[in-house]
Amino acid sequence: ADAALQIFNCKRQTDGAGHYEAQIIALFLPNTNSSGATTMAKKIQKVLFTRPLAGMEGKTLAVTCAIAGIPEDCTNLNSLLASADCALQKANSEGLPIVQYRDTD
Repeated sequence: ADAALQIFNCKRQTDGAGHYEAQIIALFLPNTNSSGATTMAKKIQKVLFTRPLAGMEGKTLAVTCAIAGIPEDCTNLNSLLASADCALQKANSEGLPIVQYRDTD
């Protein structure tokens, strides 16, 4: 819960955030290209790794970010979620911290 709060505190007022799956939080960054989304992902990772999280003493935190954008990677919201999920699967399977959808081929 503490990690989710810190993620929510990183987002801009115009961004959307919500619980997506088990331990996954989805962020929607309107009017943001993939480069800007990567910058946001790095900011979130830095915050999560530098600020103490309640209940994480002595534990390792893994943070994976998957990025997909409209119109760069797809043309509608359904495709956007599928593209982001594909990038997340690649990130998780290869142990990568940030994966953009265009890098999944």
